[in-house]
Amino acid sequence: MDIMLSLLLFDIDYAIKERERKIKSGDSIESILYHMNNTLCNKIKPFMLRNYLKESNEYREKRDIKNVKLIESMNDTISTIQTAFINNKNVHIKKMTSLAANMNLIKQSNINIGLLVENLNDDNYENKLNTNIFNDISHIIESIGFEQSTIFNATIHENRYYSYTKKIIIDNDEIEIEIKIRDYRTTIPILNLHNCIDTLPYEDATVYTYVKYLLKETDIENKKNGIDTNYYFCFKRILCEGLFYTIDGKYLL
Repeated sequence: MDIMLSLLLFDIDYAIKERERKIKSGDSIESILYHMNNTLCNKIKPFMLRNYLKESNEYREKRDIKNVKLIESMNDTISTIQTAFINNKNVHIKKMTSLAANMNLIKQSNINIGLLVENLNDDNYENKLNTNIFNDISHIIESIGFEQSTIFNATIHENRYYSYTKKIIIDNDEIEIEIKIRDYRTTIPILNLHNCIDTLPYEDATVYTYVKYLLKETDIENKKNGIDTNYYFCFKRILCEGLFYTIDGKYLL
């Protein structure tokens, strides 16, 4: 393994282990998020700029060429959803995807769209699902070609969402388009995070994308050798929680 990649993996390993230690020690959420932010901004980013900037830029150039049709499909889908809900002022449509943030990977890019619904969680009944609103929304989504997939975080009201998907083919690659139905009020922290990621400086988005690529490839190679690692997911946690420190300061994934 390349020594530079080994150093990157070491920083990620340490960051996640220190996070776990802080949680067990009862450290404040702000302290944990500060630790993740420090890892992201003062360790990983400078490391990538010193050692992988050329490769990061080259990868982005190749990826951006392939993104043209993906972005067209994403915008077409957004337009279709907007038309379907044109008379519903309680529905907010948001791109919640790495594609919108210019941080997606080549041939690993699904399109995720948030359908944020006001009063989807009924506060009068212990924050339970408002089934009348949900059924109306669900019927409209199914009418434009999506099928219900699953319910994520089913026991957590604040971060629960209902997934509807369909498949499309772009340049012989199967792409999944996913609509995530969420309660608008309880999704505001996630929405703020996506807004932050979508507006990262060009250089930041470029090197963080290449980190994702390196770690995804490392996980794939390790699996071939019978070793289970999850560096890719660990970095996504560092990225998201590190950015939460700058915008919220009280949200752990």
